[in-house]
Amino acid sequence: MTDALVRRLANKILWHQDEIIQTESYRLEDADRVIIAYGSTARPAKAAVQMAREEGIRAGLFKLLTLWPFPGEEVRKISGRAEKIFVAELNLGQILGEVERFAHEDCCVEGIQRVDGALLTPEAIFARLQEGRR
Repeated sequence: MTDALVRRLANKILWHQDEIIQTESYRLEDADRVIIAYGSTARPAKAAVQMAREEGIRAGLFKLLTLWPFPGEEVRKISGRAEKIFVAELNLGQILGEVERFAHEDCCVEGIQRVDGALLTPEAIFARLQEGRR
């Protein structure tokens, strides 16, 4: 493929990103702590949100079903309402970087990463949601 063809294809995807981007929201309506997760991390993140809600923590989940194009505008809106965003992922923080790029400056963004081949547990994610709670 030539560089021009690659650029045309990338531009076509970006022009249609509203049709391509897929996400799911869970309990975001009043959440001040939001977990952004995707893939195998999304299920334990949802369980952690349920655990947090039972403890009175207003947590929510923003699940990414597609990673590119990245839902930057949705992240910007969420970060305008949330006090803190946690990005749960099984790598060194690639999506964390994208969230930080789009989040409002006054919203704290933190990663919850694991790179040893084991999955993140609901308990580990919940423990992070509890940190710094007033």
